[in-house]
Amino acid sequence: MPADPSITSAPSIHHTEGSTPYACSAREKPPSSADWSIQFGSYCRTSLDHHKAAHKVGSSDPRCPANCPHKAPEGVAVLFSAIFNKRDGGAAKAAQMAREFKGEK
Repeated sequence: MPADPSITSAPSIHHTEGSTPYACSAREKPPSSADWSIQFGSYCRTSLDHHKAAHKVGSSDPRCPANCPHKAPEGVAVLFSAIFNKRDGGAAKAAQMAREFKGEK
């Protein structure tokens, strides 16, 4: 339900009902990022976020289907989050691990 009750929550040309799989799951390659940004290899950045399944975000988001060709396996997502959240870790080190897991540089 929207925070503003005057706004409908019905699907429109720009918004779905919220359960439709992400469009990128039907694409051969993951969503691209800018040249200046951290590169996560052939994994989708969203699928690298690991949260408890009850949260329904990141790798456990039901809109990110299990058969998505660029969804990170749960083990990679768990390790990514662990490295990302470490004091001496961070996004760049976590992304490097994800790329190396796939044999990418």
